[in-house]
Amino acid sequence: MTKQQFLSQLAGNLISLDNTERERILSYYAQMIDERMEDGMTEEAAVQTMESVESIAAEILAEHPAKSQQAVPAQPVQKKGGKGWIVAVCVIVGMLILGIVALAIAGLSLVGCVTNQVLQTQGHGVQVELAPQYSVDAAGSNAMFDPVQTDALQVNWEIGNVYITVSDVEEITLHEEGSLDLDKYPMVLRTDNGGLTVNYAQRTVFDRGISLIKNVDSKDLYVELPADWMGAVTVNVDVGTVTMEGGVLARVDIDAALGEVLLYNVDAKAIRIDADMGNVEVDARFDSLEAYLAAGNLELIAQQGSGRIEHADCDAGEIRIEGDFTYADVDNDMGNVDVVVQGKPQAIDIGCDMGDIDLTLPEALGFMMEAETDMGNTNIHFPVEQQYYDDDRVFTVGDGGCKIELSCDMGSIDVQQG
Repeated sequence: MTKQQFLSQLAGNLISLDNTERERILSYYAQMIDERMEDGMTEEAAVQTMESVESIAAEILAEHPAKSQQAVPAQPVQKKGGKGWIVAVCVIVGMLILGIVALAIAGLSLVGCVTNQVLQTQGHGVQVELAPQYSVDAAGSNAMFDPVQTDALQVNWEIGNVYITVSDVEEITLHEEGSLDLDKYPMVLRTDNGGLTVNYAQRTVFDRGISLIKNVDSKDLYVELPADWMGAVTVNVDVGTVTMEGGVLARVDIDAALGEVLLYNVDAKAIRIDADMGNVEVDARFDSLEAYLAAGNLELIAQQGSGRIEHADCDAGEIRIEGDFTYADVDNDMGNVDVVVQGKPQAIDIGCDMGDIDLTLPEALGFMMEAETDMGNTNIHFPVEQQYYDDDRVFTVGDGGCKIELSCDMGSIDVQQG
């Protein structure tokens, strides 16, 4: 078992804790594994020395009874309106019953068109609020949406993997697998003003912020997009990996608390990734890209014709960037930075607090470089003219067209010809 798998399983067993406490615990065990690896153990061996995930989770939950056994309060907080929440719930239940009775009388199946209402599918807990011409099956595990009426997709997934692919389908298609105890943990589908929202264990609120979903099981979501759909995709995952393959999209926005983010052959005007704990791999063409990592490695391939890497920031991990881009702003607090440039960028800015900077540039590229390192060597493998401004070393190559700034607090700078 890898460290990432161990932490993912532990997070799944601690899903009843609040986010701050769960992340503190996961960070503690991640550091414990890292320390054993620093002592010479392999990653698998370090994980094997740990107690089982079940034992650790049981001990932690026993120490947090108030958080691990939360229930809906018997007396909800009363605000203006007195017992208006009871009336609201009764009205909603009454509407659901009337809707189901009406469908039964008309002899309609739950498979097919669904009108503008919230529908509890038969025998399961999927809730659907859909416009006409959308459909969901009776089991609640499959749904299809008209791409013409949908210009944005948002997925909020608490625990489980999300896979988004482009295929020859004519409609946006959803399929879920895993823990299908949908009566207890519903997946909620909602359409509104051209947007489609998919929620799983999003702590559905029925009245004044009372959370009704606890101890969520893992479940995976599979999304297929038509090849000609060019909308915006937003994915928020607490625990799980987000994988996206293909597509020409307006925007991709991914927020992953614990798990990897993998983007392959994606073409988007804007890409934004925020990963708390997990690796990020991107192979894409973009006009602008932002990537923020707390603890994990970033591997980015900028396909030909890409634009600006607005931010590639990492708190602790390795950063490797390769490809064609016009601008790059890279910042790594703890870890090495390796950038291989293709094409003719206009500007590159790389900062590294603790780690080495390796920059490979095309042989024919002209640039003016300012390189500064407090503790380490600076090696420029180009025929250069050196100039000095205060404490910084400035190197000019060719026409000096590309402006490059390299800054290293503790580490060496190496610039090579590619």
